[in-house]
Amino acid sequence: MMMITITKTCKGYSPKEHYCQYDKEVKYCADLKDAISYLKNEYGNCRREKMYQDTEDGEAVHAGYIYCYNTPPCCYGDNAKRNQDWVSFYEYQAHIFNNGGDKL
Repeated sequence: MMMITITKTCKGYSPKEHYCQYDKEVKYCADLKDAISYLKNEYGNCRREKMYQDTEDGEAVHAGYIYCYNTPPCCYGDNAKRNQDWVSFYEYQAHIFNNGGDKL
């Protein structure tokens, strides 16, 4: 099973503005193929950049993707936004325990 974490950020077009996080989602998919299909349906062909994470020994490893896209104003007085969704993949294993704490 795959777990996908999606951290959604946005900012206005002004160079003085900074990105702020406005949502965080967790999605579960049966396997990597389903996860990729979900992301393709969600983001289509928008720009995608690789995301890296440093390990304890200082090596940078590929940890996911940043999907970049623009959105129009959503209400009166709002401005268009630049969005970056930070997407990470994790292999997820659920364990079921009985009342005694032993794994089934």
